[in-house]
Amino acid sequence: MVRRRPGTASKASSRQTGRRRRPPENREGTGSSFPVLLRKALPVSIHRFFRIGWHNCCDRCKVEFTFGEIRNGKRRNFNDGTKGKLLPLEEDFDGIREAAGAAVKKKKKRGRMHRLWFAIVGTPALLLAQSGASYHITHTYPLGGDGSWDYVVPDPASHRLYIARQNRVMVVDEDKGTVIGEVSGINGAHGTAIAATAGHGFATAGNDKAVIMFDLKTFQQLAKIPAAEDADAIVYDAPSNRVFTLNGDAHSSTVIDAKGTLITNIDLGGKPEYGVSAGDGKVYANLTDTNEVVEIDAKSAKVTRRWPTAPCKAPVSMAIDTADHRLFSGCRSGVMAISDYQAGKIVTTLPIGTGVDGAGYDPGSKNAFASNADGTLTAIHQDTADQYHVAQTVTTPTGSRNMGLDPTNHRVYVVAAKFGPAAAGKRGAVLPGTFELLVIEQ
Repeated sequence: MVRRRPGTASKASSRQTGRRRRPPENREGTGSSFPVLLRKALPVSIHRFFRIGWHNCCDRCKVEFTFGEIRNGKRRNFNDGTKGKLLPLEEDFDGIREAAGAAVKKKKKRGRMHRLWFAIVGTPALLLAQSGASYHITHTYPLGGDGSWDYVVPDPASHRLYIARQNRVMVVDEDKGTVIGEVSGINGAHGTAIAATAGHGFATAGNDKAVIMFDLKTFQQLAKIPAAEDADAIVYDAPSNRVFTLNGDAHSSTVIDAKGTLITNIDLGGKPEYGVSAGDGKVYANLTDTNEVVEIDAKSAKVTRRWPTAPCKAPVSMAIDTADHRLFSGCRSGVMAISDYQAGKIVTTLPIGTGVDGAGYDPGSKNAFASNADGTLTAIHQDTADQYHVAQTVTTPTGSRNMGLDPTNHRVYVVAAKFGPAAAGKRGAVLPGTFELLVIEQ
């Protein structure tokens, strides 16, 4: 006696009644095909997917894996004979269905085939892990002009970049790669900070031991505020509505309110290089000569804590992850040191290139970056708050050690130029007209 599943009829009964057997249910979705369901669920132009197909058999199991993407209604399989060719979605899906049906008929005496589809749309970090999508230079914009450069500071709200150029600050449109203005008359330009609510920008003039306050609309100077020797980086802290300079040779920080009033100078006990605001009333800075991170209370303008960065030596650049309370210090000893700034300790270090001078963290992709003078950009992925791995090393022009990151478009901006002959062991002068902006993204 042959047992049948409940609700099914034998071939003989089907022939006797003259009725056709009921077609099998659509296993890809209820009442709709997989392509339609995918479009409804994923209304964007590019979707990456992962398919697992298997045969349930008595004696053996065959497992199939397919990975690809849906791009504007066409499908690309990355691991089959199409070699990345775009195929019409319906035609490709029907072909797969026919092939699967043929396989089922061939193995019919032992089992039946089931297919499970996963449509995956994730963060850039997830897509990077699945598809191998890599960071690369997507745009190169010639900016020109004479002189060396220092910090590259993005203003995400206005999509502008502020680039220090020795005697001025260039203001660049992020999207177009064009210079929209300059803050001129700065003797030894290094860092820039933006106090948008006050409509003011602040630029350090290291050679004059001063800070230049300028108008964010006209880029005209409004005031020159005394700071200290080697005024270098400068950080805006929104909760206190103040800017904090990091004065390298003076081992101090000058505190100025957003209106341009000098508040005080703080002794840091070491040579600061770069810093960040945590957005909670605390400011952090690297001390490159003592190999420490220092914490400043923005309201009281006092140092509240410090901790060593060992095994990192000469920490210079810094970025922050405020969600997980992590600091990323780029170190001239060739590592990135990651701190838990609530606990005040280093949790891990990872290798980076040599000559680092810039850092950034993108909360959207959970990637941290270090820009290095050796012609590399190191991308470090955050697996958990305390676990990281080097995801990629991007080749950049030699000397492009400064960077800025805009978290709203997930782009990294680095600058580069060509240099003249080296003299007395020092790098040659920047050749006029060769300065350019490079955009790096996935």
